[in-house]
Amino acid sequence: MNGVSGLMGGNGDSTPARGVDRRTLLQGSLVAAVLGAIGIPSAASAASSGGVAAVADAVRAAGLPAGASRALQIGAFWPPPSALLTATQYDWLRDAHVTVLQNVVGNDLNSVAHNHQMLTLAGARGMKVVVADTNSAGLKTNPALAATVASEYGGDPALFGFYVKDEPLHTEFGAYAAAYRRFLIEAPQYEPLVNLLPMVVYNADYENYLEGWIGAVGASYVKRLAYDRYPWPTTGGIHGDWFENVELVRHSALRHNLPTGAYLQSVGIPGGLRRPTEIEMRYNAHAFLAYGFGALYWFTWATPENRSEPFTNAIIAPDGTKTDLYAPVQAIGRSLTNLGAVTAAATSQAVYHSGVMATGTVPVPGNSFWRPVNPAANVIVSHFVGDGGRRYVLIVDRTLDAGSKTLQFQTEKNLASVVEVSSTTGLEVSAGYTAATGVVTATFQAGEARLFALPAGFSRDWNLAAGRSVSASTSVEAWSFSKAGVVDGDTATCWSSAGSILTDHEEWVSVDLGGVHVVNAIRLTPRMDTPGEGFPLDFVVEVSKNGTSWTGVVNRVAAPKPTAAVEYGFGRQPARYVRVRGTKLRPLTIEENHYRLQLSEIEVYHRVALSPGAGLFSDDFSGDLRKWVNARNCSVSGGRLTVTAAEDIRNANGGLDWQDYAFEASLKVDRARIGLVFRCTDAANFYMWQLGADGALRPHVKIAGAWTLLKTVPGVVPTGDLTVRIDAVGSTFTTRINGTVVDVTSHTTHVRGNIGFRADTAVEGASIDTVSVVEL
Repeated sequence: MNGVSGLMGGNGDSTPARGVDRRTLLQGSLVAAVLGAIGIPSAASAASSGGVAAVADAVRAAGLPAGASRALQIGAFWPPPSALLTATQYDWLRDAHVTVLQNVVGNDLNSVAHNHQMLTLAGARGMKVVVADTNSAGLKTNPALAATVASEYGGDPALFGFYVKDEPLHTEFGAYAAAYRRFLIEAPQYEPLVNLLPMVVYNADYENYLEGWIGAVGASYVKRLAYDRYPWPTTGGIHGDWFENVELVRHSALRHNLPTGAYLQSVGIPGGLRRPTEIEMRYNAHAFLAYGFGALYWFTWATPENRSEPFTNAIIAPDGTKTDLYAPVQAIGRSLTNLGAVTAAATSQAVYHSGVMATGTVPVPGNSFWRPVNPAANVIVSHFVGDGGRRYVLIVDRTLDAGSKTLQFQTEKNLASVVEVSSTTGLEVSAGYTAATGVVTATFQAGEARLFALPAGFSRDWNLAAGRSVSASTSVEAWSFSKAGVVDGDTATCWSSAGSILTDHEEWVSVDLGGVHVVNAIRLTPRMDTPGEGFPLDFVVEVSKNGTSWTGVVNRVAAPKPTAAVEYGFGRQPARYVRVRGTKLRPLTIEENHYRLQLSEIEVYHRVALSPGAGLFSDDFSGDLRKWVNARNCSVSGGRLTVTAAEDIRNANGGLDWQDYAFEASLKVDRARIGLVFRCTDAANFYMWQLGADGALRPHVKIAGAWTLLKTVPGVVPTGDLTVRIDAVGSTFTTRINGTVVDVTSHTTHVRGNIGFRADTAVEGASIDTVSVVEL
C-alpha cells in the first residue's frame, strides 16, 4: 500500500515490483530516472480495445445498476491470518463496526479453503469478504482466471467482491482492466477491488493516471475509485500533499459520478510512517468523511509479520491480542457508521477549510451561509445534498492537540430548525442554534466530526462564484458598473466591457473561484435595467484549473436576447477559473449600436440534478431547436427533427468537454444517407458515422478539415425507423443498431467533443425522433 509492494505482494513475493524503494515513496520522493521513463497515457489511449459492450450487456441482463452501492463501508485490510481464523477474532471485527474484510494476494490466506472459511465466519456476523486466492495472483497475465474465481465464490451470501490489484502502474491498466471487466461479466453484482497509487508517484500527471484507469474500465463500470496515501510520516506533522491528493480523487470521482474509497492509517513503518495516536486516527477518518468518501479501510487490521520491512503493532498484535488502538478504532467506527449513513448516500457539493490552509484546499468564502465566526479556526466545512434534496453541513476539527474547544458558526437567522445527527446514535438531536443571531455553537474534541442538518425545504444554492475575484478583457468601473458587480448577487449592478467601439470584436470576463471545484452549470443574468442589452450573440464558456489552459464547456451561437437569467449545464469539470468569452457581440440599441459585452450576474454551480449518470443531453423535439447550434435546413414538426441538405453540423448546444459517452438516436433515413457526428470540437474536427439507405454504415473521421473514410460495413442499416447507439469509450467506438452490435472501430485522434447530425447535398437527410447522450 502506498508504494508498499512488499506487503501487498502483487508478484507473490516481497520484491518491490516497481524497482522503487518503498521508504522513498513513503517519504514523498521518487527517483527521477524512474519517473522520466514513465509516459503517462491519456484516458483515451489507456482504454482497452474491447470488453465494454460485454460488460454493459451483463449488467443489463442482471438487472443491476452499473455502479457500486452507496452504503458506507468500513473495511479491514490485512485481516487476521490463518492462525487467527477464529470466532473470537471475527467477533472483534464486528464489534469494531467493520463491514468488509479485504483479503489480498501475498498473505497466508490465499487457499480456496481459507477464503471459504473467512466467508463463513464473516457471514455469521453480518460482514462480507473480498476474496483473493492463488488464481488472483495470475490475473495480470490471464484475465480469464476471473471466471474461475467468480465461479468458486459467486453466490455466497457473505461475498462482497474480488481482489484484482493493489497499486497498478499505468502500464498495467490494460491487463487489470481486462480482469476487472471479466469479473463484471461473470458476476456483475459484486465489486472488483483495485486500489490506485497516490499522487506522490505521478505528481503533475496524477490526474491523467486517475482518468486513465477510469477510461480503461469504462466510467459507467468502475464500481469505486479507491486509493491510498497515509498522512502521518515519521518526520512529524501531516504529509504536505495529503489534502491535495484527496481533492484530486474527489474531483475525478464527482466528474464521473463514482463512489470513493481510501485507506486509514492504523500502523507504523519505521523510517516511513509513525504509529498514529487516537487523535490522528480520528482526524484521518473524519477528514475522508468530509470529502464524501464512502468506503474506508483500516491499514492494517492485523499486524503484518515476516515482511521485507518491520511494522509496528496495528489494531491486533501478532499474538492475536487487542492493542491500545482497538478501543479508539471501535469508537471511530461507531462515529463513521452513524455519520456515514448520511454522507455516503449524499453528494459532496463543496469542501472548504479555514485557519491554516494546506496545499490544494479551498478557503471558506466570506459570504458563505455557513462559516466559522473565527476565521482562524482550523476546521473543514463540508456541504452535502441528500437524495431528497436536504442540505447537510459536516464540520471536522482539524487539530491534533488534546482537549476540547468550543467553536461557533454563522448561518442564517430564524431558520425553522438546525439539528445535529448524533455520532453515537445516528439520531437527529437538538443543536446549539440560536435563531435570533443565526449562530451555531458546538464543542469539539481534536479530530472530531459533527454533522448538522438544515431544515427540509432549505434550498440555498452554493453559488461558487459569489463574492469571488473577477478579471476581464476591459471593464467600466463607474456608475453601477464594475467587475465586482457581476458576482455580488445584486441584479441592479452590472459588469460591462469598456470602450466606445462601433465594430464587433471579442471581450471576456473571468471568475476565480478561489480554488479548484467540481462544476457543471453556469447561470448568466443579463443586464436588467434594459433587459438583454449587452448579452452576446455568440459566446463560449470555458473552464481552467490554472488560468492558462482552457476547456470549452458551452458553445452558443445566435443566442436569443434574454430577459431573465439563463442556466447552461455541462459535464462535470474540475475548475478554478470560469470564463465567458463573447465571440460575436450584440450591438446596444440604447448606445447607438456600440458593441459591448454586459452581464449582471455570473453564478457557477455543482448541481446534483446534472449528474453525468443522469444524462448529459437529451431532446425529444417536443419544443423548438434552442438546444441546438447551426440549425439551418432543419425543422421540428410532430415531435421529430427533420434534417436536410447543407454542410452545417447541427450540434447539441454545449458538450465540448464530453469524453466517454453513449450517443443514442431514434431516427429514419429519409434520403440517401445521414451522418451521426460525435466527439466534435469544431466544423473541421470530429467523427461521423454515416448511415446509408443502401444498408451500409460508413465510419468517417475529419481531421483539420480533411476527410478519411475508415471502413464500410455493408448490410447493417435496415429501412424504416431504427435506433442507433454509439458508445465512445477511450479510443473504442461500439455501434449498435436496434440493440445489435454491428461494428467496433478504434481510432485515437479525437478524445472529446459534442454530438450532432450532418447532411450534405440535396440527396441526404433524415427525421429524428429522440436523442440522448449519457456518460460512460
